[in-house]
Order: sequence, then C-alpha cells, then structure tokens
Amino acid sequence: MRVEEFTAGPREAEIVAGMILSRTVLGRIASRWNGILFSSPQMNILASLCVDYHGKYGKAPKRGISSLIESWADNRSDDRTQQVLRALEGLPLDFDRGSKGINPDHLVDVAAKHFRIVAAGRLADSIKQNLDIGQLEKAEQSISSFGRLDLGSTQWMRVLTDREEIKSTWAESSGSIVSYPHGLGTFFHQALERDAFISFLAPNKSLKSFWLLDMAWRAMQQRRKTAYFVVGDLSRNQVKRRMLSRLTKRPFRSPTGDWPYVVKYPNKIERGNGPELAAAMGHDPKSFTKPLDEKTAWEAACRTMAEEVKSQKDYLLTSVYPSRGIGVAGIRSELEMLDQDGFVVDVCVIDSADNLAPADKRMDRRDQINEVWQALRALSQERHCLLVTATQADSDSFKRGLIDRSNFSEDRRKLDHVTGMVGINITSEERESGTCRLNWVATRDGDFSPRQVVWVAGCLAVANPAVLSVF
Repeated sequence: MRVEEFTAGPREAEIVAGMILSRTVLGRIASRWNGILFSSPQMNILASLCVDYHGKYGKAPKRGISSLIESWADNRSDDRTQQVLRALEGLPLDFDRGSKGINPDHLVDVAAKHFRIVAAGRLADSIKQNLDIGQLEKAEQSISSFGRLDLGSTQWMRVLTDREEIKSTWAESSGSIVSYPHGLGTFFHQALERDAFISFLAPNKSLKSFWLLDMAWRAMQQRRKTAYFVVGDLSRNQVKRRMLSRLTKRPFRSPTGDWPYVVKYPNKIERGNGPELAAAMGHDPKSFTKPLDEKTAWEAACRTMAEEVKSQKDYLLTSVYPSRGIGVAGIRSELEMLDQDGFVVDVCVIDSADNLAPADKRMDRRDQINEVWQALRALSQERHCLLVTATQADSDSFKRGLIDRSNFSEDRRKLDHVTGMVGINITSEERESGTCRLNWVATRDGDFSPRQVVWVAGCLAVANPAVLSVF
C-alpha cells in the first residue's frame, strides 16, 4: 500500500479538524508528534501549528487557526500558503459546536491507526527502494527500527508524570452527553456519558421500547450522532409511525378508528408518598380530528431540524432487523461503515439486547447471553460512545412494587457488564394514568439505593414516555 493513496484524504481532514477543535485530541497527538505523521504535507503543517499552540497555551486553537496560518505564512511562498489555506477550507470544521461535535477518544484511536498506516506505507516504500538498489542491510535496518505508535486506549497512562493525562480527566468529553430536564436530570445525573453501558430492565410490554426511542430522540435533539438499532419487536413502518408521532406531537391514528380522538397530555406531576406508590398528576385533554398525514409530518420534520436541531445534517439514523437478524459483530461493522461516511456515533441505542444474534450458536444458552452482554460492553468502550439497550425482567417482577437485582432474567451476569441498570416500575393503575417509576437496580459508580425513584408522566399516544418528572 502506497502512501500516496492517503494524501489529503477525508480521514486526515477529520483528524486535523479534531486537533483544531478539541484539546483532548490535540493533547494526545501532541505527546507523540514528530512533524510527519500525516501523508499530506499541508496536514502536517496545520497539525504542527496546532501542536506549537498547545505547547504554549495548553489548549486547542479553534478559530485562532487562521491567525496561526497568517503568522506562519510570513517569508513563505504564496503558492505554499495557498495550498495550506485550501487544505484548511477542506476541513470539516464546526466552530459553533466546537469540541461538542467530536467524539475525542474515538478520534484519537482512529488517528493512531491512521498514523500506523502512513508509517507502514513509508516503510514499504523505503524497503522497496533499498532492495531495488541492492541495499539489503539498509532495508533490514528500516524493518528493525520500525516501532508501533499508540495514542489511544492501548497506550500506557502515566498519571503522575504526564500532566496531559490529568488535564484530560476534565476534558470536554466528560459528563453526560444526553441530558434530561426536571427530575430525570437529577436521577440520571452523570450516568449518560461516553463509555457508559446502560440498560433498562422491565417486564414485557412495560415501556422499554418507548424509553429507548426517547433516549435516541433526545440525543438527536442535542446534536449527538445517534445510531438506533431496532431488532425483533417492531417493523420498519411501526418504528416510523412511533417516530412521526413523537415528531408531530400527535397520534398517528385512533386506536378505535373513531375521530375526534382525545389524548390525555400530562400538565403536572407530584411525588408519590413512597417509592412503591404512584405519583399524583394532572392532564390537559388534547383533541385531534383526523389521522396524521404526510404534509403535517414533513412540515414538522422541517421545523424540528430548523428550530430544535438547528442543522440540516443527520443526527439520527435508524436501522430495523428481525429478531436474531444482527449480532454485536454486525452492529460493529455497521458503525465502522458509518465512520467512513463521517458519521462517528456518539450514542448507540439497541432495542433490544435480548433479540441480538449470538456469536456462537453452539454455546450454552446462558453463555450465549453472557457473551452478547460482554460484547456490548466492549463495544461501548471501543467506540467511546454511550450505549443504551433494554432487557426483560423475570416473571416475579410483575408482582413486585419495585424491581431489584433479583429480577434479572436468564443470566445474572447481565448486571456485571452494565455501568447502570434502570428498572421501569409500572402497575396497572399507573399504566392507565400514563405514569411510571424509574429506579437504579445497579450502578458501577457512586452510591445509590434501589428504593430511590423518579416519578415520570408520559403520553404514549405521541410516543413520549417522559413529558414530566419529579425526583
């Protein structure tokens, strides 16, 4: 493979854009920078300017990159300066979002792999040139001196001697990347962060799919690149109907076929008198005289992109499969293909883990389940994304006022792999009123009590399980 194939390609543009916008990306690359890690000379110049700036000020240049180029251009030819400026114009820079539009840890991993590809290409050229002129010893010397460059998750950390490691602990990537208002904001706190693996736990037909759609929807609204995999329970049209109801805030159709159709929309919620008791709430009746139509849906889509997302770029991609139609390896491949299109996922939502294909059907059923959940945890770590899924609780959960660790189904080890397991608690009365209670069944970080709940009021007619909440 020759280096020329990588010259000024989209991957190099993505990495340099990350160096310009993100202190985390720049700091990790700066620690290994030698001036020629990219195949493109222009990208090496832009990267060197960023590294120098980081060395002086300890941050990324962002909009200041133009001034750095102006200073660098003094006493240099106009042609060379124009080449660097054209390279800058070709970078995928979003100064308004800055580092918020970047998955920094994943981009560092991508950079490390790309730098190794470039170095290997240079090595191959050097070996061939030396062999062509009969310089075997020089070719062998090149091979023996070739070293592996690590920037990402495989790199040893030197926390006590490398200040950049300490800085990166408070980097822009820390904290929740999907936020909720009201009581749910307090309940989730910092749990919805990169590298996290969160699962909802509930009996069948207890809102799991609605909560997963809600998570994907809010991530999209907050301009997090989101991949939403629906596996097994819903068809493409069923998924679209729910999404369009959520989009337009109106029902797709009447359950009885009669119009007008009156929907009870929550307008207030108060805490229950105990964690196993329902919330007090109020409703606003909303009357709809006809089914949702294409014109209304499209107008709502345009309005949402303009007013809420404030972008015409895709932030939510949805893929639907039959039960066992895809496994974790297939999801990983799909995400890698999205990488090539510049869609580096921040949030991956899978509805649901119980319907994923096992990697090895010859394994014992419980071991198959454990392998799937181990692989999902690895995926969240390798991709540095928030991964959210759901799983079925056992039959005893139907009779419980509050789900706890004993209500796992099929394999207890599911709890070992998640960073957080959220119970969805709902009685028949709560189902009729449109309320439920969430509790932490298990968390990896921080203190929690499974008897602390957040009361939530939703409206499933418009596919929103979390209109109001109180903690």
